[in-house]
Amino acid sequence: MKKYSIFLMLILLLGVTGCTINISAKKDYDDQYKTDEVSNAVEEKINSIGKISTVDSPLGVGEVGRASKHNAVLDAYQDVDVKIVGISEKPLEVVNEYNTQNIDDQFVVDDKYQLVVLDYEVTLVNFETESFGTSVGVDVEITNINGDNFIVDDEKQVIVVKKLHEDVGVVSDETGTVTIAFQIPKDVTNYLVKLGTNSHTIAYYKI
Repeated sequence: MKKYSIFLMLILLLGVTGCTINISAKKDYDDQYKTDEVSNAVEEKINSIGKISTVDSPLGVGEVGRASKHNAVLDAYQDVDVKIVGISEKPLEVVNEYNTQNIDDQFVVDDKYQLVVLDYEVTLVNFETESFGTSVGVDVEITNINGDNFIVDDEKQVIVVKKLHEDVGVVSDETGTVTIAFQIPKDVTNYLVKLGTNSHTIAYYKI
């Protein structure tokens, strides 16, 4: 009877030890799985591919640059990726369509000037937003090839930039598009489009 009791105790001890080993192994597996999940989440964060540009070393259409954009959540400026994706071959048609749909907000075309309509993209790389997102536009300035204002009739002229379309509700790491229109002197063949805020990061594009 005594031998039977000892044998029964050994069986119970082995069972408890086995359960402990199995529980411990499962915990190690779960911890490793959670670590892998966190690692994968970090890897899914996108990185900027934007190039730094200057007046003397501008980007071309289709190249990705870096530009500053005000972040309302942080109340600070952050860099985002930007890219001019295209220039309309029929700018007047685009503006006329806009004017038809926006009776109280017309863009007046002056035949003395050259009308330009272009699209640019903004990717909010690691850019914190509210849950409902944000509008993607950045500050835009049009200058001569040297980065200065155009001279018209011996006077400096600031080019007015009209926003025809802007994607809204865009959240971090997503991309949106903005369409703008402006008019430059007719004799101008090359000029700069500056995306971003002065005193912060500017993306310079030579058109």
